[in-house]
Amino acid sequence: DQGADCPAFSIDYNGQRCFTLDRNTQGRGDDLVERDGSNYFEKICLRGKIENCRDKVWAFERVPGRKLEGFDDKIIDQVPNRRDCEEFCLSESSFPCLSADYNLVTLACSLSRETRRTQPDSFQPSRDTEYLENSCIATEQLSCPYKR
Repeated sequence: DQGADCPAFSIDYNGQRCFTLDRNTQGRGDDLVERDGSNYFEKICLRGKIENCRDKVWAFERVPGRKLEGFDDKIIDQVPNRRDCEEFCLSESSFPCLSADYNLVTLACSLSRETRRTQPDSFQPSRDTEYLENSCIATEQLSCPYKR
């Protein structure tokens, strides 16, 4: 399986290059450095309600150090990791979960029907939080749709 050999990759849009990486950020998330004109992509294995993700190139966009302030529709405490928070978002049935904030210190997962695109003024810096935007929603709901 080719995916097993490529747990992550990086795209340098300015240099028009793509780099395959032999490791992901598991246990070394602090090693990532923000660089203009570059994106980092990491393979994740989600469980549960993933049928809407099957035709997507990626399931979530993650932005470390940011959160969507003031739009928490549901907060789940003691969520052990980011993947579980993403899975809670995918399986939410009482509202369409478009994004989540995962707090690395308190282990709180905050689900929202809003995104950084629908509420740009509320997309704020937050040292201990990772913003997670759901790309597994219906394509017409995405402001920037990507399909396989």
